[in-house]
Amino acid sequence: MEERRQLLSKKLIVRRACAGHAPGGRTIAATERWHIFPASLTDLGREVLCMPPLDEDEGGLDPDLRQAILLTMEAGEAELRGDLQGSVEKLRKAGKVWPDIEDWHDAIFGT
Repeated sequence: MEERRQLLSKKLIVRRACAGHAPGGRTIAATERWHIFPASLTDLGREVLCMPPLDEDEGGLDPDLRQAILLTMEAGEAELRGDLQGSVEKLRKAGKVWPDIEDWHDAIFGT
């Protein structure tokens, strides 16, 4: 259960890092962003869904982690377009910005 809680916590951080950004560099309008979930969950709802407590969820996001997450997502998009060299370069940059970014791949790309 703790492993699931950690993964969901990372997914929330990834979602927060990507707020306002969409694939291809588009900007998402404020009305498209997630404002309700998970902020409106009760304590019981957070426990059932293995979400972190509200006070943990509100913590600030490290700018380096945010940059590494966005670079990793861009690397995935580049790979899907067939730009393997560009993908590898973005992954290298992400690894330099946040050395443990590979531990976040499940949260970024899903499984």
